[in-house]
Amino acid sequence: MTPTRQRLELVAAAFQTAAKFVGPLDASLLERWLAAELGRPDALDLPAPCGEILSQALAPAKTLHVVSGNTPHAAFQSLLRGLVLGSANHLKIPSAGLPAFEDFVAKLPAPLASLVALARELPAEWLDSADLVIVFGSDQTVRALRARLPAATRLVAHGHRLSIGVVLEPDAPAAALAAADASEFDQQGCLSLQAIYVAGGALTARAFAADLALAMADYQLLNPRDPVTPSEAGAIRNARELVRFRAANGAPAALWESPNDTCWTVVFDAAPALQPGPLNRFLSVHPLPRDLADLGPEARFLSTVAIHPFSLSGAGSLAALPASRFCPLGRAQQPSIFWHHDGLATLASMVTWRDFG
Repeated sequence: MTPTRQRLELVAAAFQTAAKFVGPLDASLLERWLAAELGRPDALDLPAPCGEILSQALAPAKTLHVVSGNTPHAAFQSLLRGLVLGSANHLKIPSAGLPAFEDFVAKLPAPLASLVALARELPAEWLDSADLVIVFGSDQTVRALRARLPAATRLVAHGHRLSIGVVLEPDAPAAALAAADASEFDQQGCLSLQAIYVAGGALTARAFAADLALAMADYQLLNPRDPVTPSEAGAIRNARELVRFRAANGAPAALWESPNDTCWTVVFDAAPALQPGPLNRFLSVHPLPRDLADLGPEARFLSTVAIHPFSLSGAGSLAALPASRFCPLGRAQQPSIFWHHDGLATLASMVTWRDFG
């Protein structure tokens, strides 16, 4: 058994309790992942032919992961990538902590635990000693960190992103799927849908918004939203009042909301421009424009477009959107381990190569 295979057996066993964050996996799946990204599963173990030369993949000796506090998903997924490669992993987690992730790390078996260190404040020596830095956060966070790094340190940045749904054939199943994609994890991640675009014009989109409101209410009954801060609740109320004001003044807009609280909100807006909302299950519905450029400048931050019904031809009709992932509606927040995060091959972007010959 190769050193890589031995490590993958340990990693797969350890992450069985983290399937909610990384999906189900085993050592064979991790080997296939390595082969898909590095050409072969033993690419880290020995040189192999690469055209006229031999090449071997090299994991970064030390990887620094800087993760945001909106969900623990990035921390689990980034650590998984580092451990699969066999890197030593320093993780700067939010100052408020990530309890589920910290508990997971505390229970790692000794061979893996020796490769992991956590800190709520970023030690300067971690910046100086890292071979690779992976950062999740706002564009401002990315810029600030880049300015602090030595010039030779490689950086993989996952900055501001958001996701949308596109309903090409409106029906009741689509409303339920959209409600799940928007409500799961309370829109805290970059894969959470913030807007739905509906084919068929404004009347069709408005009717779908009404169906979506019912689906959001049903989802809330079975999966209550986590508590929000007064500031978050205030942002939702302010956004609702703006919609009411626009509708009262003749704008083609409408509002559906959870009674007596801020647990869910659906807005119909005939204008196509994509605008980030206040999150925490606040979802806007728009007619799908003929010219996708009408989504406006925020579309450049698209991560995922979830389509109903999904087909390659349907995705092809939306190819003008600058998203790196198209998937079925209802699957926006469950990407395959083989996905290319923000268009990057996750393992391949972390390694370097040593050539012989």
